[in-house]
Amino acid sequence: MGLDVCVHKFVKIPDDVNTEQELNEFCEKNGNLFWETLEDDLPNDKKIPREYVKSIPIELDDWGATFTKLGLNFKDYAWVETGLNTVSFVHVNNGVPDYEAPESTYLVIKSEDILKKVEEHDVIIIGEEVGYQRKGANKQFYDDGKWDVDTWVFTKEELIEHWNKYFSDPNDAYYGKRARKEFKKNIIDHFEEGKTFVMYC
Repeated sequence: MGLDVCVHKFVKIPDDVNTEQELNEFCEKNGNLFWETLEDDLPNDKKIPREYVKSIPIELDDWGATFTKLGLNFKDYAWVETGLNTVSFVHVNNGVPDYEAPESTYLVIKSEDILKKVEEHDVIIIGEEVGYQRKGANKQFYDDGKWDVDTWVFTKEELIEHWNKYFSDPNDAYYGKRARKEFKKNIIDHFEEGKTFVMYC
């Protein structure tokens, strides 16, 4: 497991795609594209060119209602993992998830017991990958949480800032003295503002 840096094309959502089913069909028909909702972990989503964003009703897991049905409060639990047909949670004590708890104490909810809700969400389609680099980030990248939150880059200015701050370490364990050149060759040279974006995943 390790960092992947990817440059993807934006794909415009057609006017006749207005439901989640139509969105899935369009993505499958056009080369296994995939879509994402713009959520709280994407604080810079206002930088996405608006022609690529569309509001579509999406079916989501309704965790609040699911926990209420079980006689529990969703705020008292934290997600641990999603299994094949289950989702596991640990209890939160004084605002801190008990990740040290034995697995036998996890709250495990079967997929069939998760209640659903439909909400309008802004959606984008993630298109063809046109640039890629494996690893190459320095310690500051991880300390700043760039692999956890705000993991998408939409402007050239921000990408250059990240290049200088995170991907130009001559002591890089993966690329060494070539770190700066590799990031330019693999990522920056494939980035076209307004048409592509970068994901840290």
